[in-house]
Amino acid sequence: MKMKRRAFLTAALAVPVFAQVKPFRVFIQREERWQDLMNISNCILGKLYVVQEFPTVGPPTEKAVGSTLELPWRNNMNQISRIPAGAYRAKTRSDGDLGWRIELEPEGGRDLVEIHIGNFPKNSIGCILLGSGRSASDGCAVLGSGTAMKDFKSRYGSTERAIEILIKNA
Repeated sequence: MKMKRRAFLTAALAVPVFAQVKPFRVFIQREERWQDLMNISNCILGKLYVVQEFPTVGPPTEKAVGSTLELPWRNNMNQISRIPAGAYRAKTRSDGDLGWRIELEPEGGRDLVEIHIGNFPKNSIGCILLGSGRSASDGCAVLGSGTAMKDFKSRYGSTERAIEILIKNA
């Protein structure tokens, strides 16, 4: 039995040629301490997770990729403050000295906010630093940033896809 051309095209278009690539979802749980709440800290620490779905309550079931370090809250001022908690879209970048990283789309007057390598607050200009762990001797430092970013990049993979980021305060 011959299929008419219109019926064939309709059937062919109904079947996706490529499976849709799932978005890369990043969840950051900030761990505010009393110093952070009183605005007397030089940084805010947290945990970064790569998740299938964003958790609605509690921490994710996935293991954390690493620890995060951000500047303290300074009224969302460009380059000197962390960004507000919330949902963000992002893209990858690999130009410049920082290598591969994720840049959040501009929002609320803030731009060039990235997740990138760095160990100390001085390495952040309003960005999120990722490390494999925290320093035992310095309360405002993450360790193993290069290793953590390499692992983070391998989780992203080589296929371009949408990036969704959710940041929550403790």
